[in-house]
Amino acid sequence: MLAALKRAFGGGDNGGNTAFRIVIVAAIIAAVGQVALGGVVRVTDSGLGCPDWPLCHGRLIPPFELHTLIEYSHRLSASTLGFLVLAATIIVWRDPWRSTLAVGATTGALILVGVAAVLGGITVLTELAWWVVLFHLGIAEGVVASLVIAAVAGWRGGPVLEPARDDIFSLRMRWLTGLALGGTLLLILSGSYMVGRGFGS
Repeated sequence: MLAALKRAFGGGDNGGNTAFRIVIVAAIIAAVGQVALGGVVRVTDSGLGCPDWPLCHGRLIPPFELHTLIEYSHRLSASTLGFLVLAATIIVWRDPWRSTLAVGATTGALILVGVAAVLGGITVLTELAWWVVLFHLGIAEGVVASLVIAAVAGWRGGPVLEPARDDIFSLRMRWLTGLALGGTLLLILSGSYMVGRGFGS
């Protein structure tokens, strides 16, 4: 399947960029962990563990209280993710064998990380308004998707993108994959909406 994904998204014939591979995989792990940690923040009611932003209780190092530490760890992981995505973006832009799609995906992920950070601050300042939380989650899922696309497209590099010619990723399969991914995102966001509106209990 990974080979099919590489062909579908334009992997080239060169040996790839080892640094990019390491950083992009680390970024994907950090992004998934960030989403999961956001879920922990929500289910433990720790969203206002740091009632201000960008500081926490007006301090750079927060007090050692459970909800505060959970929320603060979410912020720290976001910072780590931001540095990893920035590093991946710099690496892929400097790679002479870069994939055009990988460049676009990493750059898009970097922009989305910035948007997610701002929305995280707005989430706190609006005291967890459901619609801000919904957008925040949607952007976070977009970061994960962009990084996965970047990893597949840039795993071997290549300046030229060629469409898949095998039946595994035919046009129909691409449509079905897109619909499945879109449906999954809609399911995740609708769950966030239900909880945010108080219908989840």
